Amino acid sequence: WVAVSNGLQRRQNEHATWLTINDGLPNAQITALNEDAQGNIWIGTKEGLAIWNHGRLKPLADAKTIRGRAITAMFRDRHGLMWLVVEGSQVFQFSRERFLSVTDDAVKDWMTDLHALLVDATGRIWLAAGEDAVLCHDTDGWHHYRIPKRVTGSRVNALAEEPDGTIWAGGAGGLFFF
Repeated sequence: WVAVSNGLQRRQNEHATWLTINDGLPNAQITALNEDAQGNIWIGTKEGLAIWNHGRLKPLADAKTIRGRAITAMFRDRHGLMWLVVEGSQVFQFSRERFLSVTDDAVKDWMTDLHALLVDATGRIWLAAGEDAVLCHDTDGWHHYRIPKRVTGSRVNALAEEPDGTIWAGGAGGLFFF
């Protein structure tokens, strides 16, 4: 799967399949991509979500919550649950065919420009936020970590977990661990 300027391309066995707005994508600008536990491809765009299932795009029954809204990050956790960041400020878990908001109004000011998402093996939610922050939600609530300022920038673009539980945050400003 490759995001291209006018949608998405799938290459398999020397054959290319193109998906555009004419095929049912909500928007041609692909912003997130992931595979769920059933093998469906979740396609986040600037204007919503599409699901590739058995050779065609299909709608989700409870997608009205996110319809027409930008998907800025996506993650599948170890239990097979899908997680989405919508419009850079709301986090949803897709469970039992429904989108459940996990956004907390108490930390609303921290939850702006969310652009990377990770749910670790212990169930903590990690979010890259703004130009220089990582947020973590655990059993004690939300924690806000500032990334040191760098000349090249401090924006975290990727989050990953090692088998030992170390969380890595990477971006133009370097690599940081928690």
